[in-house]
Amino acid sequence: YLKESTKHHEREIARKERSKKAKEQAKRRKERKKSGKPAGIPQTLETLRTPDETILPKDDADVIKEEEHVCKFAYSLIVRTNLRKFTQMNHLPNGPTATFRVSNVTPRRKIHGLKNRGIEPGVVPHLLLNRFMTRLGRRVERILGALFPAASRGPPQPHCRTVVFHNQRDFIFFRHYRYQHKKDRLGQEEEPETTNTPATGLNDRVVTNEVGPRFTLKLRSIQVGTFDSQFGDFEWVRKSAVTGKSRRTFVL
Repeated sequence: YLKESTKHHEREIARKERSKKAKEQAKRRKERKKSGKPAGIPQTLETLRTPDETILPKDDADVIKEEEHVCKFAYSLIVRTNLRKFTQMNHLPNGPTATFRVSNVTPRRKIHGLKNRGIEPGVVPHLLLNRFMTRLGRRVERILGALFPAASRGPPQPHCRTVVFHNQRDFIFFRHYRYQHKKDRLGQEEEPETTNTPATGLNDRVVTNEVGPRFTLKLRSIQVGTFDSQFGDFEWVRKSAVTGKSRRTFVL
């Protein structure tokens, strides 16, 4: 009994000390606000970092030039290489920002059966977005489709390259294929890939060759505007209370 009462007394003293420190901090914050002094700088890893040669000043000429070059782009992709493997897509300049979880990444060098590893420069691939059925799915479909020019969503061209985003059970599978014309069964000559007219003969045979890379995406959140971790307005966030625990309930 004495031991339990001693622990209770110690917890009560610690609680009173925390309450006293909180009141003092609130009082200092209120006095600083009345005096008009600037707010203190939060102590983070970036603010407490010791300056060295890897830190660039904001008014550096090279940094300004690089920012001007980046402003010419309409999209920015932020891929994180930590264990959580999240990636963000920012549509510039007004958003939205979509956050995905990346898994099952297979680079091009590890894809079996890939004979020609080169990709034709300057060729716009044909874009396929499959099985986005709900309103949120249509939203994600437009976000992913904005990564490619408008010509990719038109009729397929004879260059025979296709990019696929296939939604299945809220997992978005990415695939990249090249179509190749082969010899038919009658032994006719193989149709070249650089032809300007698609194959129309009854005996023509087309073979698909996966170019890569290959990965899987799962939507985590959609934020209105560009990314803002403190004051951002989230349009949709994956929560178990909303999506439920049932494996038969899908949001895309």
